[in-house]
Amino acid sequence: MLTQKLIRQFLICLYKRHIQKHGESIGQLYFTRFNIMDDTLLEDIPDLVQFQEDGSFKRLTMVLVRELKERGYATGQNMEFALTTEGYFEAQRLLSPYKHFAIEHWKWLVSAFFTLITILLAIVRLTECQ
Repeated sequence: MLTQKLIRQFLICLYKRHIQKHGESIGQLYFTRFNIMDDTLLEDIPDLVQFQEDGSFKRLTMVLVRELKERGYATGQNMEFALTTEGYFEAQRLLSPYKHFAIEHWKWLVSAFFTLITILLAIVRLTECQ
């Protein structure tokens, strides 16, 4: 069964493999091709194998790739696929949410910082007056 956690793990795993091979280059996304039958993916994410009651097992790789394609995070045909730029940035956001928040919402952080300084100065002044 697919869960959000498994989808996130799979997307982050693909992102890390791209980074290892090509660094932070978005232009190389298409050249980082992944094979659905790649067993090293199973080593990184053991939950990609789902054991059935009859003793058999089902690989969830194809289902996950189809899900990523539907979300616009992957592209490809047949047995090979690659991350899209949307998938790359989503994995980057999932891997470091605080960094993403700081970059995307820095204006909020600056205003919160100045508000905190103002409150602290007001408290100091009030204590000095007493």
